[in-house]
Amino acid sequence: MSTLEEVRDLVGDALQLGELTAEWTRETPLVGEIPELDSYAVIHVLTVLGEHFDVEFDDDELGGALESLGTLVDLVDAKLA
Repeated sequence: MSTLEEVRDLVGDALQLGELTAEWTRETPLVGEIPELDSYAVIHVLTVLGEHFDVEFDDDELGGALESLGTLVDLVDAKLA
């Protein structure tokens, strides 16, 4: 499974969106476009991703990281590198 697929599935699970995320691509916008992704949900999503990938996210890394699924995947990939 690719990082894109893992992140997509984890975000979908964290937001309880089920199969709605199956069609998401790197270009799918997140913050401001997904109603379920409010400020509390952002923290939850980052916690889920951090635990799954065993990484920690610093506040200064998050600027624009939740703009799209692709930018979030890029952040995770950078943390895994």
